[in-house]
Amino acid sequence: GAYHSLYEWFNPAYLHDKGNNFSSSLFVDSKTMPELYELVEKYKLEVIWSDGDWEASPEYWKSKEFLAWLATNSSVKDTVVWNDRWGQGTRCKHGSYWNCADRYLPNSTVDHYFESCMTLDKSSWGANRRSSAENYLT
Repeated sequence: GAYHSLYEWFNPAYLHDKGNNFSSSLFVDSKTMPELYELVEKYKLEVIWSDGDWEASPEYWKSKEFLAWLATNSSVKDTVVWNDRWGQGTRCKHGSYWNCADRYLPNSTVDHYFESCMTLDKSSWGANRRSSAENYLT
């Protein structure tokens, strides 16, 4: 499987689209979608963990088209699973499994596969040498 960030924060094509209020799709058409199709077909991914959904719509990311292809026409259609981070408003709604939000722990039974993305400490997704022992989640 693979983690895939929809964004490249400082990519000129992404900044171009963002500057156009995401009415253009230079970044998606030239980088994001070709890369995802290649990753799936070349490496036969069976898990795709997409991230970076909060800034632009699923229409901008062309998520519906990609996921329809992934589930029906890709070479891994019978085995692949994917999460729910494919554009604004998609968390806890779309995906073969959900992660809904960081540190998602439902209070009741959920009728859908889900993942709880947990950090090691309360404030960082990476190693943080300044974190105190009290800050670690146990």
